[in-house]
Amino acid sequence: MMTFHFLIRLLKIQVISAAVLTSAVAQHKDLPRPPEWKNLVLGGQFKDRFEPMPLLGKRTVDTWGVDGVKPRDVLNGIEEPEWSYWGGNILKDDEGLFHFFVCRWPENAPKGHMAWHDSEVVRATSKNRFGPYKVAEVLGPGHNPEAYRLKDGRIVLYVMDAYYLGAGIEGPWERKEFEFDLRDRRLLAAYSNLSFAPREDGSYLM
Repeated sequence: MMTFHFLIRLLKIQVISAAVLTSAVAQHKDLPRPPEWKNLVLGGQFKDRFEPMPLLGKRTVDTWGVDGVKPRDVLNGIEEPEWSYWGGNILKDDEGLFHFFVCRWPENAPKGHMAWHDSEVVRATSKNRFGPYKVAEVLGPGHNPEAYRLKDGRIVLYVMDAYYLGAGIEGPWERKEFEFDLRDRRLLAAYSNLSFAPREDGSYLM
């Protein structure tokens, strides 16, 4: 009859053997590329769709950030040392001015990146779609903004768990909550990033 101590030793051996076998199976191994990959052309891969931003000014090291992001051109996009900016998209008005809807929180926030929970949404403008953008107005609290133009010219600015409705691209803005046809599905609106797909009947699929 097996003793208790013998069973414990046997169990340890089995655990160690399983760990060694798992480690051996999990080792990374480079596989040879399929021969047909030699026929790939520039532009045929998703990574080829990414292009460098054009230089709007000289690259400089006299700016904020770690060495890994310097030198850089501080004139493209939106940059302010006192703010961390996140997300957003750009709409162009009839006069050719570009409007960048983006959220931000203080760069010196004690929570660091996790201060996004308290972020605010701003509208910034530029005559060049690449920037530099300057803040024109603060809309209010919100995160992950995404702006859409309706057929009647109004602007819907989505933020997590709500949206802003503007009479035009410069507002005025009214904060509202979505009404969804959930179709027996569960939605965590406060932790969901929604996109808008217009349908023929004028409604939007999200």
